[in-house]
Amino acid sequence: MTYKESTRPPIPFLLRYSVELLTLATIAFILQTGFVPFDFSLGGQSSSVHRFFYVATTEANLPDIIANIFLYVPLGMFVHWTIKRRPRLRIVAFPLSLVAAALLSGGIEWSQAFSPSRTSSLADLVCNISGAGIGAILSGAAQLLIPRMAGATLFELQINPHATVLKLYCFLIVVFAALPFSFSLDTSQLKTSAKSAVLIPFSGITETGNKMGDTIEPMSKYDLSVARWEILRRWSRWTVEAASFALLIWLMIPLLRDDYGFTRRAALGLAWWLSGLFAVSLSVLQFPIVSRGLDTTDILFRLAGVGLGLATHSWYTRRPANSNKVSRILRQRRLAGIACAGTVAYIVYTGVLPLVFEFSQGRVEKALASPAILPFRAYFVTRIDLMFTDIIEKCAAYAVFAALLATSWSRIAERSLGRKISLILPAALAICFLIECVQIFLPVRIPSLTDPILAAFGSIIGVGAQVYAVDCWRFAQENDLAGPQDQRSSSINPRGQSPTDQLVGSLIGTKANAPRENPPTPRTTPSG
Repeated sequence: MTYKESTRPPIPFLLRYSVELLTLATIAFILQTGFVPFDFSLGGQSSSVHRFFYVATTEANLPDIIANIFLYVPLGMFVHWTIKRRPRLRIVAFPLSLVAAALLSGGIEWSQAFSPSRTSSLADLVCNISGAGIGAILSGAAQLLIPRMAGATLFELQINPHATVLKLYCFLIVVFAALPFSFSLDTSQLKTSAKSAVLIPFSGITETGNKMGDTIEPMSKYDLSVARWEILRRWSRWTVEAASFALLIWLMIPLLRDDYGFTRRAALGLAWWLSGLFAVSLSVLQFPIVSRGLDTTDILFRLAGVGLGLATHSWYTRRPANSNKVSRILRQRRLAGIACAGTVAYIVYTGVLPLVFEFSQGRVEKALASPAILPFRAYFVTRIDLMFTDIIEKCAAYAVFAALLATSWSRIAERSLGRKISLILPAALAICFLIECVQIFLPVRIPSLTDPILAAFGSIIGVGAQVYAVDCWRFAQENDLAGPQDQRSSSINPRGQSPTDQLVGSLIGTKANAPRENPPTPRTTPSG
C-alpha cells in the first residue's frame, strides 16, 4: 500500500522536522547570547583583534566554565540527533557534532573580538566544544536506552499500572522539588542554610509584612509591588505543593486498595503515613540547595494537600457511580476539565502578580521600546540555574494545561497529534499574550516575547505527552507483552509482582484475588 492509499493523515511539517527546528532554535539562542549587546565596530578595534582567542585563564572562574559547557550541551544533543536521523551519516554523527559546535563557537568568538564589551577566549571555545561533546554522548546514550526503558515501562504498565503511574509521578515531584539543582555540600554553605532555615511556619511572610508596616516613610509603588510579589509568589508555590500532594493521594490509594488489598481505613492511614514521610524527605532534599533551603511551611502545605486528597477521594468514591465504561470516561474528562481550569487560574495568577497596577502615560511605548522585550534577553543578566528554573516552570505550566485540555476536550479525543496541536496551541498563546498585555501596567513586570515562545513549546510538549501516554496505555492494555517464560511465571503469580510486593500483599489480604506469598513446600525425608 502506497502512502497515498494509507488512511493515516500526513504528518505536519512542524512535527516531521521537530528535531531540526529545535536545533535551529538552539543555534539562534546561542547566537543571541554571544552577540548581545550588539556593539560591534570594524574600525579602531586593533586591540580587540589582537586579543583574538585570548587565553583568559586568570579571568575565567568556575561559574563561567560551567555556564559555557551547559550552554552547548543542548546544541550537541540536537545536532547529533539531527545527523543520526540520516542513515548515511550515522557513523560520523559524533565528529560532525563537534565540528558544528567548533564552527559556531569559533565564529562567535571571532565576532566578539570586534566588540569592546566582549572578550574572545580560547577557554570559552574549549568549554563550548566540551559541552557539545557531552550533549552528543547523552544523545547517543538516550537513543540506546530510551527504547529499552520504554519497553520495560510498557511491560510494567500492563502488569501493574497503578504502581507505574505512581513511580513516574513521584519522580516528577522530586525533580521539581530539586529545582534549580544548585546543590552545595560546602561547610560554610550548609551553615548558612541552617541559619536561614525557617522552622516557624509563615515566619517569612510575617517578617516581610512587618517590614512593610514598620517603615517610617511610605514605601514607593515599586517597593510595595516587590514586597507584595514576594508574598503572593510564596502563596502560589504553596498552593502547588498542596495540589501536588492531593493528586499523590489519588494515585496512591488505588494502588493500596486494588493491588495490595488493603481495607479502606488501612489504605487511608498508610497513604497518610507514606505521603507525610515523603513530604519531610523533600524538605531534607531541599536543605543543601542554595536558593531553596528548609522551610517548615512547605511541609505544612504538603500535609494540607494530603488531607485534601484524602477527603476528596473518600467523597468521590462514596458517590454512586455507574460501572459503564462510557460513564467512567465522562467522569475522568470532567475531572480533567476542572484541573485544566485550575491550571489556567494558576498561570494567570502568577502572570499578573503582584496585582499592583500603574496606568501612567507612556507605559505602552516604554514597554515596547525596552530591550527586555527581545526573546530570552532577560536571561542574559541572571544566573544560569535560575534561568533554567524559570524555563522549566513556565514550560511545565503550559504543558500541564495542554495535556489536560487535550484530555477533557471530547471533540478532539480521536484527532491526530497535529490536529490537536493546531487547536490547543492558539488557546495557550491567547492566554500568554493576554498576560503579557496586562504586564505592561505592572510596575515590576516587563512584557517579553520569551513567554509566548515557552508557552508554545510547553503546549506542544504537553499535547505530545498526552497522546503518547494514551497510546502507551492502550497498547499495554490491548496487547499481551508477556513471553512464554513470563506466562509460566504469571500462572504462579498472576500479577507478576516482586517478592517484596507479594510479601506486603500477604500481610493484609482481605480480597480473594490479592497477591499472596506462596508458602514453602515441606521437605519429606525418606523412611528407613
